[in-house]
Amino acid sequence: MLQGATLSGVVSARDFAPRANFLAGGKSRRLVEIDRHYDDSAVVWQEDVYRFARLVADETGPARIVDIGTGSGVKLQSSFAGHPAATLQTDWHDDRMPLPDGAAMGSFLPVNLEEFGDLERLEAALDPREPTLFILSDVIEHLQDPRPLLRTLRRLLKLHAGNRLVISTPDRERVDGARADGLPDNRGHVRQWTLNEFGLAMMSAGFIVRRIGRLPQNAWDACARTICAELACTAEHCRRWLHDHGLPPPAAHMVLTTEHARAERTGGIGTYIQLAEEADRQPRLILFAGNMGLPEERWWEAARARGWIHVADMCGRSGLPLRDVAAVDPDDILAAAMQALFLYDEVRLIEYQDYLGIGYRVAQAKRAGLLPPSVSVVAYAHGNQLYLDAAAGEVGTDRSPSIDAWERLSLELADVALFPSRYLRDLYVEKGGFRPRAERFLPYPIRLAPNGLDDLSRGPIRTLVFYGKQTPQKGYPDFVEAVRALFADPRHAATAARLERVVLMGVTEPDARLKDLPITVEHGVWSRAEAVAMLRRFAADSLLVLPYRGDNHPLSIFEVIDADCQFIAFDIGGVPEHLPGELADMLLCAPDGTALAAAMARALSLSHWDRCRLVERTRALVREAYMQHTEEYRAVTAALTQGPAPAASAPEPGAVTVVVPNLNGRREHLADAALGLRNSFQRPRKILLVDDGSTPENFAELQAAAARFGDIPTEIIRHERNLGLAAARNLGLARTETPYLCAHDNDNIVLNRFLQIACRILDENPEVAAVTCWLRHFDDGTEWQAETWGEAYRPTGADLGEALRRNTLGDALAVYRVSALREIGGWNATSKAKWEDWECFLRLAGAGKDIWVIPQEVVLYRIRQGSMLRAYPDFPGWLRLANALPGLPRAQSVALLRGIWMKPPIIHMQDPSIIARVNELEAILRVNEMESNARLDASEREKQAILQRLQALETSTTWRVTHRLRAFFDRRPRLKRVVRAPLAVGWRGARAVRNAITGR
Repeated sequence: MLQGATLSGVVSARDFAPRANFLAGGKSRRLVEIDRHYDDSAVVWQEDVYRFARLVADETGPARIVDIGTGSGVKLQSSFAGHPAATLQTDWHDDRMPLPDGAAMGSFLPVNLEEFGDLERLEAALDPREPTLFILSDVIEHLQDPRPLLRTLRRLLKLHAGNRLVISTPDRERVDGARADGLPDNRGHVRQWTLNEFGLAMMSAGFIVRRIGRLPQNAWDACARTICAELACTAEHCRRWLHDHGLPPPAAHMVLTTEHARAERTGGIGTYIQLAEEADRQPRLILFAGNMGLPEERWWEAARARGWIHVADMCGRSGLPLRDVAAVDPDDILAAAMQALFLYDEVRLIEYQDYLGIGYRVAQAKRAGLLPPSVSVVAYAHGNQLYLDAAAGEVGTDRSPSIDAWERLSLELADVALFPSRYLRDLYVEKGGFRPRAERFLPYPIRLAPNGLDDLSRGPIRTLVFYGKQTPQKGYPDFVEAVRALFADPRHAATAARLERVVLMGVTEPDARLKDLPITVEHGVWSRAEAVAMLRRFAADSLLVLPYRGDNHPLSIFEVIDADCQFIAFDIGGVPEHLPGELADMLLCAPDGTALAAAMARALSLSHWDRCRLVERTRALVREAYMQHTEEYRAVTAALTQGPAPAASAPEPGAVTVVVPNLNGRREHLADAALGLRNSFQRPRKILLVDDGSTPENFAELQAAAARFGDIPTEIIRHERNLGLAAARNLGLARTETPYLCAHDNDNIVLNRFLQIACRILDENPEVAAVTCWLRHFDDGTEWQAETWGEAYRPTGADLGEALRRNTLGDALAVYRVSALREIGGWNATSKAKWEDWECFLRLAGAGKDIWVIPQEVVLYRIRQGSMLRAYPDFPGWLRLANALPGLPRAQSVALLRGIWMKPPIIHMQDPSIIARVNELEAILRVNEMESNARLDASEREKQAILQRLQALETSTTWRVTHRLRAFFDRRPRLKRVVRAPLAVGWRGARAVRNAITGR
C-alpha cells in the first residue's frame, strides 16, 4: 500500500536542469557503472511498484502497458497476469527471462533511454488513440540526463486523457542514511532524491502529481525506501504551467536571436523576425541572447513581458546587471536551447541567425544526436563577418577570429542553410568556400500593400533623402560626394536648384561639406516605426537614395517601396536581384558618387507622369514577386516543422579499437581508464596497451592492470626503448583492424556515451576524420566521480584561423577514422615534443578533413603536475606545429607560424594586463607627488624610504616594459605624438617626485 505524502515548497520550470542537479540533493556521479549485473532470483525488487501500477491500471483501464527498463520482465508478467491490455517492454537489450510453460513473450523494443532517436522510435511504435499506462520503475536514477526520457513521456501522456505514468526511485535519505549528501552508495546510480525533492522535480518538469508516497523496495524492507508516484499530463495543464512560471505559450518554431523588432532597439534581423511572424501567422518561441534593446533595469522582466525566453534567464542568471549578460555565448545558448526543448516538447524547428555564430553549438549538438532527430536545425544567412568585410571592402581586424569560425560552422553544420539572396549564397559558397549540408534560396516573406499614392497627391521632388547608416557599407560617403557633385556640375544646376532640403536618416553628425551647399540639411536617428512613418510623409515630394555597397536583402528597400517613394540604389550586392529587371535603368546606378549624381539628376528630371508610373510599376512588380516568395516561405517553414520520420531502427555503430600508450603509468590511473572503457555504452572491439619503454617494474604493473579491462579483448605491445608518444600511437595504429581508433591517454577517463556518440558521427558522416568533445578537468588525487567542477576545455572544431594560434580542435583523446589517419601518415614521430595531437589535427584539417566536436563533457581530463603538457617546454612543440603547414619550405612554415603567434609591439600596448599595470604606476606616482609636496622638510630617513620605493618601481617588470615601449615610440615619432598626450601626465609626475626628493 502506498504511504501517501504531502509535498511542500515552490520550484520553477527552469530549475529541472543540470545546473541544479535536476533538483536532487547530494552529489551526482559522472560515470555510471553499467557492468554490474543484478539478479532478481534471490531478492525481487520493486514488486510493490508493479502492484501499485496494477491498481492504477484497474482504475484507468489502459489498452496498452509499456514497461520501460523492464530488465528480466518477470514483474510485469506476474503483476499483470490476466489483464487484457497489450504489453510492450523496452530496455537496452532483451534480457527477459523465459515465461513459465513456454508462454509467449510480449513485444519488445530495444531503447537507449538517453538517446532521442531511440525514444522517438518508441513514440512512433505507440497508437496515440489508445490509453496507455507507462511504468518506469527505478530507472530515472541511472540516467545522466533524464530530460530526453521525461520529455518523451510527457508528450505521450498528453496524447490521451487516460494516460498515466507510474514512476519510482529510491529515497536518498532512506537508502543512504539521514542527511546523506554525497555520491549515491549504489555505483549504478547517478543521483538520488528525497520524496519531497522528487515530487517537486516532477512538478518542475511539467507533470501533474496525482499521488506520491513510499513503498517497500523488497519483501524485507520495513522502512519503505522507494518513492513511487502516479503522474499525468494534459496540453492544457502544460499551457497553464508555462504561463504560471513566466514562460511563453507553446510553439513548434523556436528562433534563436540577438535582435527583435519589439525591443527598444533592433536591426534588420529583428525586423525580419517580425515580418516572418506576420507573414505566416505562426507563433515563434523566441530565445533571446545578449542585451540589444533591453532596459538596464530588470531586463529579465522586460524579456518575459514581451513573451521571450532570455538565455541568461533560462540559465539561472536573472537578477544580474544587464552588462553581465550582454555577451553572446554559444555555449550558454546551447544550454538554454536544450532546456527550452525539454520544456517545449512541441518544438520541431530551431532557426537561428548566422550572424555572430550564435547557433553553432546547437548545430553541433544536432550532428552529435544530442537533439531529437525530428527537430530541424536551420541557419538563416542574414550576413556574417565575411559579408560585412565584402561590403566594407576590407577585412576587419577588430574582432576575434573565433566569431568567423562560429559563423561558418553554424551554417555548415545546420540541417539546412537558407539564403535570402543569390548574392549571399555565392559569396559564402563560391568565394568563401562554405560547405552547407543542404541549402535553399528563400527570400524574406514581405507583404506590400496593393495601392499607394494617387497621381494627384504626388508633386515635384523637393527633398533628397539618404536612408541608411553613417557608414561606408551603406554608401554614406558616396551620397555626400554625389550631392556635392550634383550642385557643382553646371549640367545639373537647374535640377539641383529645385531641391530645398536634404534629410539624412540614420546619421548622427552630417558631413561638414554639406553645410556649404545652398540647401537645408536635416539629420537624425529614428526607430523603425518612426522611420517608416517619415517615409510615408516623404513619398509625395522626395527622392530616396539607398546607395548600399554589397547588402544582402536590405529591408529598407521594401519599406521605401511600400511607402510609395521613388528611389535610387546601387547596382551591387543582393539589391538588384530583388528589383524588377525591366526597371533597372531607372532604379539602379553604378556604385560610385559620380554615377549616383547623374542618376539623381535623371530622377529629378522625370516628368510627373513618368515618375508616377515608375513608382506604380515598381510596387506592382515587386509585390507580385514577393507574394510568391511569401507563399514559398510558408511552405518551406511548414515542411521543416514536420521534421523527418524516425528511422525504423538504429544501426550498430562501427567498431573501435582503443590505443592506450603507457610510459611508467600508475596502476590506479590505468584502473580509472579501464573503468571508463568497461562501462562505455559502446564497448571497444579491442584495447591495445602500447608500452613505450617503461621500467621493468612499471611494465609489470601494466601487465597486472590489463585484467582491469575485464572481458574486453586486450593486447599489450611494447617498445623496448622510449620512442615518444607519437610513435607509440603509430604502433597502435599499425595494429588496428577496426574502422575507428580511439587514442586514449593512460590517465584520463571516458564517460559512458563518448565512444557511442563519436562512432555514430563517423558512421553517418564519411567526411569527418576525427571526433573530439568537451572535457572536464579534475586534479589528480581528487574524487573524480563527484561533480567537483574544475576547468572545462571546449574546442571549437576545424578552423585553421583559430587553430594555428591555439588548439581549438580538441584533445588527443578522440575517435579517429583509421583511413584518414593513415592517409596523413599518422602522428609525426620525428620529435618527442609535446602537442603531437594538435599537430595531427592541423594536418587533418589542412588535408580538407573535418574534425567535429561533441558539445558535451563526455571525457574527464586528469591534471598532473608532471604531465607532458606541463613539464615539456613550449618551443619544441611550437616547431612541431610548423610541420603541420603543408606545401611550404621549412623556414617559411616557421616564419608563417611566428607571424601568426607574435603580436606587433603596438598590440602589446593594448594588452589589458600591461595597461592595468601602467595605470597603477601612474597612480602611485601621482600619490607620491602629492605626498612629497607636503613633506619637503621630512627627515633624510623618510626621503631615503621614498627613494627605495621608487627604485623598486624602476626595477619592476612594468617599468621595464614601459621603458621598452618608449624606445619603440621614439623610433616612430609620428605614432609617438598620437599616444604621448595621455601618458604625459604620468611621466611629469615621476619627474616632479624625483626632483622634490633630491632637492633639484
